[in-house]
Amino acid sequence: MVILPSVIIELEGGLSLPEDIWNNLKVLYSTRIGEQDHDRDFGIDWSILDLPMNLAKLRLEQELIVKTRKYEPRVDVSRVVWTYGPEEGQMQPKVVLTIV
Repeated sequence: MVILPSVIIELEGGLSLPEDIWNNLKVLYSTRIGEQDHDRDFGIDWSILDLPMNLAKLRLEQELIVKTRKYEPRVDVSRVVWTYGPEEGQMQPKVVLTIV
């Protein structure tokens, strides 16, 4: 099972991410698509989590990359690394970013 909204956000090379960018991404990654009245495309499509694990991971990576590019253009997603979640059988995405 992939768990959201606990996406880990990290800047390439272990550097500190500016607080405003970090806050924007935390809100983006923890919002379900369609929850924002002013922008129904804002957020992550959590229905992806109902897919089989391998497909869910692939689709979520794509969603994180596309939405980051659209809503926080000051960073690029270098890669998404999957780590084990707090409970057995859970996977947690870590989004590694670079400043544009």
